[in-house]
Amino acid sequence: MDSHDLRCQPLARVADLSSETGEVAKELLISTGYGRHKPPAAASPELRAEVGDLVFSVVALAVELDVDPGAELDAAVARYEERVRRAATPSSTNSDPG
Repeated sequence: MDSHDLRCQPLARVADLSSETGEVAKELLISTGYGRHKPPAAASPELRAEVGDLVFSVVALAVELDVDPGAELDAAVARYEERVRRAATPSSTNSDPG
């Protein structure tokens, strides 16, 4: 980030993250005819580009917050695997109303 003069405030990164998430959603909606059919087996070049932009936004936010994105990804995968092992679901919330 520093070598390309791309540093900015974390809140700006969050806004970018939100925008890029919307762009991914838009491409998914387009690819499914706004939910009328299943998405294609392979992502379109436009969707791949938007996912790349989204990944960049997440990494850029992590950098601005002095968080190691690789280490946190590893930790998130471990939490996910533990949830699946314990509850047989990847959900981070308990859907059992009782």
